[in-house]
This record gives sequence, structure tokens and C-alpha cells, in this order.
Amino acid sequence: MATFSLVLPEESFHFKSTDSTPWNFAGNVVRCPKIIHTSSNSTIISGTLPERDAKTRSTPNVVLKISRHEAAISILSREYAFYRRKLKALQGISIPRCFGFFRHRSETGVETACLLLQHCGRPAGPADGIGMFSRLDKNQRLRY
Repeated sequence: MATFSLVLPEESFHFKSTDSTPWNFAGNVVRCPKIIHTSSNSTIISGTLPERDAKTRSTPNVVLKISRHEAAISILSREYAFYRRKLKALQGISIPRCFGFFRHRSETGVETACLLLQHCGRPAGPADGIGMFSRLDKNQRLRY
């Protein structure tokens, strides 16, 4: 079982994987955590893990998608399943690598879930009309 820790000024998390993962982050602490987005349901944090990537021999830059609400945790779990099954062959090529789905339970019993992904730079843009695809007229979009 893979584990890692995240220490923020207001609290600490000790995440454990929900299933087997080939990544060995045991005892590692996410370094230089920076909150890059927050909403009522989730927080997205960037940072690095000190564990060296076996393929690239570099320290992975990561993004942590963290949720506390049951509905948001369910969405993260489905996203992980999608990465693990349908997107597996594309990871590290066309999309970020997924390092796993992790959970943490606080001393007060609050459940927190985390989807740990490779950080690949700027996001492509939201699907609400800002991205390039949405600027195409309707007839062009229907061809894709």
C-alpha cells in the first residue's frame, strides 16, 4: 500500500492508497505545496514528491485533487477509475500520469480523498467556453 503525507499550514494529511499502485511514495511528504484552486467541494494543490520516477529518473511534479464532501469524493473515485481503465495507455503520452487514489481520515472522522496526478503545466482550459474547441462554430464542432 502506497502512502504519502501533505503538510499545510492549517492541517496535515497522511494519505493511503485505496488499491495497489506501482508507485512507491512510502514515507514521502509532498514538498512545496501550493494551492492553485479551491472551491466549496475541492482543493487543487501542486507540489513535488521526493521519490524518483523510475522511468525518467526525475522528481515528479504532482497535482493533488483533494475532496472532502461525499459527492465530490465519488466524482474523484470515478475519475480515478477512468484513468485506471480507459485512459491507461495514454498516460504520460497524451495525458498526465495518474499515481493513484488515496484516502485520509482525520482524528475527528472526516474523510478526505486525493487523486494524485502528474503536473504537466497549465491546464488546457475549462469546457465552459474559454477553450479553443468551444470557439469553433457549431457546424465545425459537429464534425469532431
